[in-house]
Amino acid sequence: MVIAYDMDYKSNKTVATAKRMLAAELSKMGITVRETVWEARSKEEKGIDNALVARLELTTILTT
Repeated sequence: MVIAYDMDYKSNKTVATAKRMLAAELSKMGITVRETVWEARSKEEKGIDNALVARLELTTILTT
């Protein structure tokens, strides 16, 4: 499964915690978790929807 949390997880503890908890629960169920990330140039590009509209480069990585 691929998850794509807002990129402000780097500065928003609530988002970071939710992302970590979701990945942990999916892993417990035997689901391989990957994460899509991008380099947001502004807070307006923190969400995947905005990143797609802005045509930012997306990278999918294996979550550990």
